[in-house]
Amino acid sequence: MRDDDKAKSVLKEGQFFSILRQSIMDGMKKVLGESGLQSTFYYLDLVEVFHRPAEFHKKLYSIFGKGSLALERTILTELYRRVNVPFKERKGYEFADYVDLAAFHANEGRLEYL
Repeated sequence: MRDDDKAKSVLKEGQFFSILRQSIMDGMKKVLGESGLQSTFYYLDLVEVFHRPAEFHKKLYSIFGKGSLALERTILTELYRRVNVPFKERKGYEFADYVDLAAFHANEGRLEYL
């Protein structure tokens, strides 16, 4: 593969963030519905933590407790579908680890998503 062809397949700067944000929105909407999504965003000010997956997890956990894990699984399934990688649960992984792995795959082995 030529260098310029490879560059086309790697996400542009900020593109993964956009994919992550949309995956979060769609995943939460699937589980909570539109009104639940809007209420949660307002209550937790989630817009501020989209780009910080560990902080995002903490905020979700603060309201949903262990129920946040099912919500996160739905979000991660959306995210992995969008980066064209099958989602597979891994022992010891947390939400931020899965996001990092998706970013790694989306950028062909480079961990860049901010």
